[in-house]
Amino acid sequence: MSLTGLLFVGFYLAGIAAAFLRGPIWGLWTYMAVFYLHPPSRWWGVGLPPMRWALFAALVTLIALIFQLARERNNPSPDARATFYSHGFAIFWTLFVAWIWFQAPWVIGPEHMAGVILFTKYLLMIYLFYSIVRTPKQIKDTLMVHIYGCVYLGWLAFNAGGGGRLEGVGGPGIDDSNSMSMQLGTAVIVGAALMLSEKRWSRLGYLMLLMPLILNGMLQGNSRGAFVGLVFGGAVLWWMKPGVVRGRFHLFAAAAIVGFVALAPVTFWERISTLGAVTNEEQEFDNSASSRLVIMDAQFKMFVDYPLGAGHKGTAELSPQYMDDSMLTISHNNPGSGRARASHNTYLSVMVDHGIFGVVLMFCILFWVWMTVRRGRKRFKKYPEYTLLLTGVSGALAVVGMAGMFAPYLKAEIMYWLIALLMSIVAMNPAKFAEPEGKVSKPKPENHAKRRTQGHVALQRSINGR
Repeated sequence: MSLTGLLFVGFYLAGIAAAFLRGPIWGLWTYMAVFYLHPPSRWWGVGLPPMRWALFAALVTLIALIFQLARERNNPSPDARATFYSHGFAIFWTLFVAWIWFQAPWVIGPEHMAGVILFTKYLLMIYLFYSIVRTPKQIKDTLMVHIYGCVYLGWLAFNAGGGGRLEGVGGPGIDDSNSMSMQLGTAVIVGAALMLSEKRWSRLGYLMLLMPLILNGMLQGNSRGAFVGLVFGGAVLWWMKPGVVRGRFHLFAAAAIVGFVALAPVTFWERISTLGAVTNEEQEFDNSASSRLVIMDAQFKMFVDYPLGAGHKGTAELSPQYMDDSMLTISHNNPGSGRARASHNTYLSVMVDHGIFGVVLMFCILFWVWMTVRRGRKRFKKYPEYTLLLTGVSGALAVVGMAGMFAPYLKAEIMYWLIALLMSIVAMNPAKFAEPEGKVSKPKPENHAKRRTQGHVALQRSINGR
C-alpha cells in the first residue's frame, strides 16, 4: 500500500468518526470527497481493501443523521424548517422513481433495473443533503468541498496532458470528457459566486488561485456542451447578482474572460467552431455535431412507438432498429455489447426511456426549479450574502441543464447535490442568518471605545499583579 493510500485511509476513518462525534455533515463531506478521489480509479488505490468506499460513507452518514434526528425530537428546536416533502421537487422525484419501478414489466433494455436502483439511491441522497445541510455556513462549506474535488480533477487533467480529449480522468459517472468538463463548469460558477460573497482578501485570493486550475481542466475536455453551459451559467450569475457586488462582478468577469482566452488551446476553439455546423449548410458538417440531428429524429420515432418508455438506456437498445449502421459505434465501456448509439440529449433520453409520464414529471421539475429560483431571488433581495449562495447554486444548475442539450446527464450526481442545496437554501430564514443589504458589520464607535477601555483596565490589572 502506497503512502498516499495510507493517507486516504486515515482521512476516510477520521471523516467516519467525525460523522458521529461532530455531526453527520462530516460523513456527507467524506462521501463527496470519496466521489472525487475514487480509489479504484487511482494508482494509489492499488492495495486498498476492495470495498464500496462511497456507499459505506453514505450509510454511516444516514446512521449519524438518524441519531441526530432522535436527539432533536427529544429537544425540539423553535426554528424548525419545512419538511422534505413540502418541496415540489421531492414529490416529483419520488413520483418519477415510482414510475420507473412501475415500468419494469415492459421495458426492453437489460439495464433498466440498474437505473431504477441508481435513481432510488439518488432519492435517499437528496434527503440526506437536505436534512443535514441547514445553515448558510454549511452550504458554503459543502460547496467548497465540491470546489476542492474539482481542483483535484483539474490537477489530474493538468498532469494527463496530451492534445486530445480527456477520457477516463474523472471517477464514476464523470470519466468521459463531456461529463468531467460539465462537472468542472459547475465548480467555476459556484467559485465565482463565492468569490463575490467573500469579504476577506486572503480567502478571496485563495479562491482566485483555485479557479484557473479548474477552468483549465474544463478546457482540456474540449466539450462544446460544457462551454455552452458555462456561458449560460455566467448569464444566470449576471442576472441574479445583488446590486452591492456589481462592480466586483464586472471586474471578475473581465478577468475571467481574459483567463479563459489565455488558457483555451487551439483545439478547443476548433471544436467550438463546429457548433455552427449543425445549422450552416455551407460548412462541412462535423460528424459528432451533425449526427445529433440524426439521433434526435430517431428518438422521436422511438417515442411514438414506445409512448410509455422503453426503459433505462432505451435509445442505445433501440438504435440498431432506427439508425443506419454507419451511425452506430462500439461502446468503449462494453465492447462486447455490439454496435449501438447512445443518446446525446438529457431531455430526449427521458422521452425515450420513460415515456410521456417521464416527460411530464421532468418538465414539472424544471418548472419547480425556475419558480423556486425566481421566488428566492425576490424573497432574499435585501440579503446579498444569502442571495449569492442562491445565485451560485442556480448558476451551476443552469450549467447542467444547458449542457444536457449535448449529452445525457440524468445520472449526473452533481445535479442532485445542487437541487438538494437549492431546497436547503429556500427552506432557511434569511433574517436569522444574513445581514440586510447595505448593512456593514463594523463595530459601533461606542462599542469600540468600550472594548478599548476594557482592554486598558485588563492590562493595568495584569501589571499590578491582580
